[in-house]
Formats: sequence, structure tokens, C-alpha cells
Amino acid sequence: IQAAEAERQALQLEQQAELQRARTELTQTWQAHQSSHNRAQQLEQAVIPLLAQASEQARTAYERGAYRYSDWMQVQQEWLEARQQRIDAAASTWLHHTRMVQLTAARP
Repeated sequence: IQAAEAERQALQLEQQAELQRARTELTQTWQAHQSSHNRAQQLEQAVIPLLAQASEQARTAYERGAYRYSDWMQVQQEWLEARQQRIDAAASTWLHHTRMVQLTAARP
């Protein structure tokens, strides 16, 4: 009886430890989800529109001869990089979301 009780207690401790690990991972995943979501929003709402405007202004300045072609292309490259970063942040958001769903799924 004592051996069975000790085994039961050991199993309970193991289950509690596993639950704590899952909670920790869920918290870390949620924080990463929030961070990538905020980054995607920041890029979408603030950075990309400014770079798009700067790109248009650089194109206009290039057409008037005020900028070199390389100047215009540099601004275009920055705009494209920001758009890629926004895509990466959105993808990361969805990956973290998927992991949170996995972590919170009902277990038998």
C-alpha cells in the first residue's frame, strides 16, 4: 500500500510539473504572439505608409533630376524590406497563435 501511495504521489508531482511547464510555455508563447502582432501593426500603420510616401517623393525628385536613380532605389528597397518584415511578423503571429491553440487543447 505504501509503494502504491508513493507511486501515486510521484505521478501527481510529475503531472504538476508538466502543468507548470505548459503554463510557462503558454505564457511565453502569448508574449511572443503579442510582440509579433504589435510589430506587424506598427509596420502596417506607421512605417510602411511613411516609406511609401518617401518612395513616391523620391521618384518625383528623381524624375525632376533632384535625386539619383540609386537614391530612389534605396528608398524603394527600404519600403520593400519593411513590407517583408510585416509579412514575417504576421506569419510569426499566426505560428504563435497555432501553438497557443495546441497548448490549450483538451487533453485526456
